[in-house]
Amino acid sequence: MKFLLILILIMVTPALLFIGYYFFGGRCLPYRLVAQKIPKYENASNWSIQVGGSDMGGGGPCGAEIYFHTNDSQDLVFSFYKEKLQNDGWVVDSENKLADPQGNIGGNLLGFKKDNYSVDLGNYSHDSKWNFVFSVDKEINN
Repeated sequence: MKFLLILILIMVTPALLFIGYYFFGGRCLPYRLVAQKIPKYENASNWSIQVGGSDMGGGGPCGAEIYFHTNDSQDLVFSFYKEKLQNDGWVVDSENKLADPQGNIGGNLLGFKKDNYSVDLGNYSHDSKWNFVFSVDKEINN
């Protein structure tokens, strides 16, 4: 009986560890670490880092987002991050305008790359709780 109990314990423990790691965010830890290294904007009134999978169960591809609000202009915010992130080894990858389906410009997007990670800083709205968003993603090489 003792042998059977030990055998069951040996078989169940790795499964429980895997389930905990997969569904409770352990596999997304690298994204959180990248997001935590992004310097907080000096005049941010709100700052929130959210990490997880892309589906409701948290089992999809990982990613991280940083939401913040400031009354500073987009030019000031983008200049701050160009300087800070480039000094940390990030390379500016793209600068784009964001448009809705009707073609109305709704914001701007500034992209950076470092190692296998990409970080996009978007300016979406001037009247919401969060008017800037960082998205942290990892490039997947097939």
